[in-house]
Amino acid sequence: GGFSNPDNPTPAPPPFRGSALTRVLREAFVSADACLSVVATVSPSATDAEHTVSTLRTVCELAGTSRAAEAASDPKPRTVPKLRHGEVARPGPRLPVSRHPPSQTSSALPPFPNKWSSSRLAAFLATRCHLSQAADRALKLDLDGRRISRMSEQAVGAALLQDSANAKLIVDKLRTEAEKCAVLHKRAREQRRREL
Repeated sequence: GGFSNPDNPTPAPPPFRGSALTRVLREAFVSADACLSVVATVSPSATDAEHTVSTLRTVCELAGTSRAAEAASDPKPRTVPKLRHGEVARPGPRLPVSRHPPSQTSSALPPFPNKWSSSRLAAFLATRCHLSQAADRALKLDLDGRRISRMSEQAVGAALLQDSANAKLIVDKLRTEAEKCAVLHKRAREQRRREL
């Protein structure tokens, strides 16, 4: 069964999918006296736009603000409250606001390889790996850091038309670069903590 409206005897579809998590939480979705809180994590990054939109759609369905949920819910639809700039949602603890300016090192931190654009990846391949043909191929394929970081060594070689030795070199150098970034980002976080 789904939610039903006393004015409309046709049951509406439930606002959840058949995943294991929603089966466990089914009672929270269908019980009239259940209280459900939802926390959604979204990203401002363009590379995560599809996941962010999907997450927001799911939250809207759970909050009863999607068209299907509005049609099936009571006449007074529940909405996610809009917050003004700098306002903190209630209830919940206020987050401490730092009075210190952000650390200068945080803006100078290099991005992780999986955040690189295709042009930055191509520059890396040409300068750090000394593989200009691989750089040209990456630009032609519009291969960015996110896509190449998900590839196996063999897939990198096939995509960039490189032999196994060069593919291993590329993957190893990308891994080393990611490890360097992780160390730099960790140091910056520690420095920011000390400044607070």
